Amino acid sequence: MSKHIAIWISSASLLVSITALCIAAYRTPNLTFDYQGVLVGILAALVTILIGWNIYTLIDIRAIREKMKQDQTIAYIQSENNLSQTYLAISDYFYSTLAKENQPENERIYKYILYRVSTILHASKIKDIKTCEAVVKALLQTIHPENIQTTAKNKQCLFDLLANVENAREISQFAELLQRLASMKVSDNAETGRSSRP
Repeated sequence: MSKHIAIWISSASLLVSITALCIAAYRTPNLTFDYQGVLVGILAALVTILIGWNIYTLIDIRAIREKMKQDQTIAYIQSENNLSQTYLAISDYFYSTLAKENQPENERIYKYILYRVSTILHASKIKDIKTCEAVVKALLQTIHPENIQTTAKNKQCLFDLLANVENAREISQFAELLQRLASMKVSDNAETGRSSRP
């Protein structure tokens, strides 16, 4: 609201100053009314107001763009955070089902690892290193590669996800996780033949 008041006040002062210039720099020697000077003054005032309005609009558009960029960044961070929380919850579900018998164990372990790795990926995109480190630590404590068999396709899917992790060097024990996943046994058994990538 104060911007509008400032614009009106500056426009009024500009109009008064142009009127004063027209009166002070009068063209004819006798004191008669000069329409040419008034017209030039009015046109000059209109041009000045239009230029001022364009500058104001340009500044306003820049502010709107900056606000949109900030909103876009906030939305991106929230979506990546939501994805990492969702994948973490799904991996917890598969970890809790390891004791049940309705699904082959290797497939449940693979899905557990897959969703944990997806959590690391999405947390790394928003530079949430603490979450990445916590998930890496949990994976290192819960998986034992000598007891896990998976297909080459599933193993490749895990490493494709891990290759896209950002700031991997900042995540402690990330290299150890890579080594542990690399030492998983590969089998052509149909039990783990389905690969589901989140």
